[in-house]
Amino acid sequence: MRELGLEGAELVGKGFFSNVYRLNDEQIVKVFIRDPAPEVVNAEWRKARYASLMGAPAAVTYDVVRVEGKYGLVLENFPGGTLGSHVRKDPANRDAYIREFIRTLRAFNNTEVPANYCAQLPDARALSLRLAEKLRSRLTPEEYAELSALLKALPEEKHLIHGDIHLDNMLYDGRQAIVIDMDTLAVGPVILELAGLYSAYVGFNEYEPGDSLRFHHLSTPTAAAIFYSTYKEYYGSLTEEEQEKTWAELRKLAYFHMMVWAGENAPEDEGMFEFFRGRFDGVTVPAL
Repeated sequence: MRELGLEGAELVGKGFFSNVYRLNDEQIVKVFIRDPAPEVVNAEWRKARYASLMGAPAAVTYDVVRVEGKYGLVLENFPGGTLGSHVRKDPANRDAYIREFIRTLRAFNNTEVPANYCAQLPDARALSLRLAEKLRSRLTPEEYAELSALLKALPEEKHLIHGDIHLDNMLYDGRQAIVIDMDTLAVGPVILELAGLYSAYVGFNEYEPGDSLRFHHLSTPTAAAIFYSTYKEYYGSLTEEEQEKTWAELRKLAYFHMMVWAGENAPEDEGMFEFFRGRFDGVTVPAL
């Protein structure tokens, strides 16, 4: 396996699980700071290759490397940085960057997924059902039954789902954006993508005001504007009754997502899990 050093590399992105460095004008490297197993890194490499081969607006992924004792993925670079960095440096043009985010995300989600790739990628709906089963012991029978019914009722759509989409997972060169970080790539209903976006830009701010500023370097109003603009683009054409039902389902799914995150990444913070559990219980999905 090729070894890389970071001397002269520029840190261009910092996340919970990885950091991204610009190696040169053509390549960046994603360095896994939490030392995942080799099979996890190789799985992300394969998923990223699938996205590129399907024609999604995704960065080309070249190879798996070792970077100063940690695993890394070498990717295509788009000069200019992430869409998030553009919003932070040029807030006057925030709305234009949000439109580019939405345009790119819709193109990504609408990428045609051939049957042979569907067989190679995780099914987001089935994965969510397995995660719900893992939570079962922490939920009441009524909560689990409601969650299970919600997940089983999701449409069996075959959209390409990123699973952890936000502005810093898109690179932008001033003309177009491409998506990076494919470790959670799956196939499934698009509402799961929007539920994840709600979690990142709205939900975690509900638990800890200012969370988006600490983790995404975006103010609470800017983070909310990104989510609600995206939601309107995806669901604005629904009837009032359909919107009410979809909005409730999306938030239920988001609070489920955040319960899973809290249980896996902050097990010592029982208050976080219970907060999102309370939010889940507080949403009623109306019948059409």
